[in-house]
Amino acid sequence: MEKINDKRDVESLIKGLKSEDGGIRWSSVRAIGRMGDAAVEPLISALKNEDSNYWEGIALALGRIGDAAVEPLILVFKDDDDGVRYRAALALEVVGDVAVEHLIMALKDKDSDVRCYAAEVLGGIGNLMAENPLIRALKDENSDVRWRAAESLGNMGGEDCVEHLIMALRDKNSDVRLKSAEALGNIGDVRAAGALILALKDKNSDVRWKAAVALGKIEAQGRQGNLTQF
Repeated sequence: MEKINDKRDVESLIKGLKSEDGGIRWSSVRAIGRMGDAAVEPLISALKNEDSNYWEGIALALGRIGDAAVEPLILVFKDDDDGVRYRAALALEVVGDVAVEHLIMALKDKDSDVRCYAAEVLGGIGNLMAENPLIRALKDENSDVRWRAAESLGNMGGEDCVEHLIMALRDKNSDVRLKSAEALGNIGDVRAAGALILALKDKNSDVRWKAAVALGKIEAQGRQGNLTQF
């Protein structure tokens, strides 16, 4: 399987992703990845049309191809099928840093669903280039984009975003407040303690719970100091 690299074998290799044998599936992923550009179009077609039994393998194969797969995958973000969009997101996360510039551009897309997925994938990649665009996304008109931006910033762990996440604790949407509290807990910066204490009085019980958890994380990490000063 690993020695197959002729362009004519792309379709048969894609079928290999359906195998019940994990070794064959992974060999297919690697072989397709080595084919580069020639494999992108059939893989994109399979990602959009095939059953869910092996779409993860398709996404991984696209991820291994790298650069040549990025723009086609960004276009798949515009698909009407939310499942297809998710598969493209997985593949872009595998692609990694080379997809960041395109994903940053996708944060400006007119479609809020595209912006949501772009924010989520950027958090998974964790590239510092993405931090400022994600900070701007905390003010997106769509609340789903805002909370995904907060979540991604928390996953990235950048301390430069702390003050912006503190501001997001006052967002009118409870999901945004919840994810902001969670993100601040993940970052573990003492500067957030005062705002999180205030969030313990949030009208939403889930936000209050996340704020309490976040405060516990800050204290456990040894960065908090003495909470009574707040």
